[in-house]
Amino acid sequence: MTNEPHRTIKIWQQNTRKSLDAQLLTLHAARNNYDIICIQEPHFDHLNATRATPVWRLVTPTGWNRNDPVERTPRAIILVHERIPTNSWTQIDIESLDAVGIKLVGEAAEISIYNLYNDCTHSDTTSKLQEHLDAREQANPDPATDDRIIGDIWLGDFNRHHPMWEDEENT
Repeated sequence: MTNEPHRTIKIWQQNTRKSLDAQLLTLHAARNNYDIICIQEPHFDHLNATRATPVWRLVTPTGWNRNDPVERTPRAIILVHERIPTNSWTQIDIESLDAVGIKLVGEAAEISIYNLYNDCTHSDTTSKLQEHLDAREQANPDPATDDRIIGDIWLGDFNRHHPMWEDEENT
């Protein structure tokens, strides 16, 4: 590991469709070339455990209780590479099992990264994200403008299709 600060962040996004093989393939393909992996529909086994290699720190939605046998598993997770120091990022609290976020804070920037899974039958996840963003805006209506970059990155599977992308009979 190096003590040099990170100047760029490389992110891999993948929907693994709850497949262990797809998730392991993603982890091995990403190797050490990426800093963050955002997975939609990750694999969870019968113990509510998901897979990652030892260099990744797992971030699951804040409200998820892994030990609750009735609660469904999250459909969005973030993996943060160990080379990103834990004191340079924090988890963002979002009340949804289909949304997870982290905030990276450095000398030059403050970037919030959101990984979202939006079910194709509703827009609940994007509504929860909007609630979170509205609350954040109310709590901090005038973010500091001290030459730091402040921004958001939204990644995910939004399961929404514009009518121009589909055949007319597929409404």
